[in-house]
Parts: sequence; structure tokens; C-alpha cells
Amino acid sequence: MDNTTAVVLASVTVAGGSHLAVLFKDKGRGPHMVAPIVGTLFLGAALLLIAEFWPTGARGLAVVILLTAVVLNGGKAFQLISSLVD
Repeated sequence: MDNTTAVVLASVTVAGGSHLAVLFKDKGRGPHMVAPIVGTLFLGAALLLIAEFWPTGARGLAVVILLTAVVLNGGKAFQLISSLVD
């Protein structure tokens, strides 16, 4: 696996997983959780397609997406994790 592919897959997984965790904490389970999963799949496919033609750009976009997801969803996701530990 190429380094760009690993970075893209890791950032998409963290972005989608943190958003799903926050959505689960706020609204619980339901059909509203399908949209972030489909969006995560499309985001990953788009970034992997970009990586075929422009690997450094796709890696940079993946890092920006990772940092944005951590900033937007990180606080609530870490609160959810800490509530599981307590």
C-alpha cells in the first residue's frame, strides 16, 4: 500500500468515524446515519481518484480533511470516549 493511500484511508476513516460517533451521541441510532457513511465512501473514492493523478495533492487534502474533522468533531467524540471509560 502506498503512503498516499494509507493517509487517505486513515483520514477518511477518522473523519467519518468521528462524525458518526458525534451523531450517535446526539441523536442515537436510526436511518439518519446512512448519509455520513455514504458521504465517507464518496469522499474516500474521490480522494483515491485524485491520488492516481496527483499524489502529493491528495495527501495534502487528506491531511486537511483529517485536521478539520478532529477540530469539528473531536471534542464531542473524546467526551463520548471518556464517558465510556468512566
